Amino acid sequence: MKRILAMLMALLLALTGCTKEETLAVYNKLVEALGWLSLTSDAALVGECVRGADGYTGAYHAEYEGFSGAEMLFGGTSIESRKLTVRCALAVESGEAKVFCLNGSGAPKLLLGSDGSYEGELTLPGGSSCIGVYCEDFAGKLDLAVE
Repeated sequence: MKRILAMLMALLLALTGCTKEETLAVYNKLVEALGWLSLTSDAALVGECVRGADGYTGAYHAEYEGFSGAEMLFGGTSIESRKLTVRCALAVESGEAKVFCLNGSGAPKLLLGSDGSYEGELTLPGGSSCIGVYCEDFAGKLDLAVE
C-alpha cells in the first residue's frame, strides 16, 4: 500500500510540477482519506455519532443492550501527529465495556475499563490511530467526546 501511494505521489509530482511541500500536502490528504476506511460505518454503529471534518474529533452516544463486539469511532491515518482531548463516561448495567486508543506503535491504550469517567489528552503519532469501544455482553451507556 505504501509503495502504491509513493508511486502515485511521484507521478503527481512529475505531472504537475508541484513543489515537494505541495506534493506532501496532497499525499497527506490522500492518506487521511484512506484512513476513514478503518472506522465503523455510521449505519453499523449501535449509537449516534457526529464526526468532525477530519474523523478524529466528534461525539458519540450509545445505549447498549447485550452488545458484544467493537466499534471504531474516531481516528484515521495521517503523516502528522495529532493532540486530542478525550472525555468519556461509561454507565455499566451488566457485562463489560472498554474504551481504548489504538495506534500502530503497540498494544491498545486503555482509557476506561469500568463504570466511571475519563478525561485526558492523547497525542497520536503519525500513522493509523483510532479510538473505540470493545464490549462483551454489555448493557449500559457510553458518552464519548473527542476534540
